[in-house]
Amino acid sequence: MLQQLKALKHELILPLGRSRGSAAASFNNHETFFGEAFAIRLATGAPAASACVAFGVERWLLAFLVAHGPDAAGWAALNRAGALAEAT
Repeated sequence: MLQQLKALKHELILPLGRSRGSAAASFNNHETFFGEAFAIRLATGAPAASACVAFGVERWLLAFLVAHGPDAAGWAALNRAGALAEAT
């Protein structure tokens, strides 16, 4: 709840069709919670702040398959159009 009140957690939602989506990544700011809990200090003596990022590779794959289909033969057309080359 505190994460929501302080906007400490953000999610990247990838579309799964017209009306659905899936959180494919999350970004969490822990502020000084772990610095205080585990006595991790900066050179100044202040508690360290931390954050984390998580990616759900299977969710990225699912979103790709929903958008482009399971037949890999069709993906070559994406590459010819430059869609895959531009993404890297």
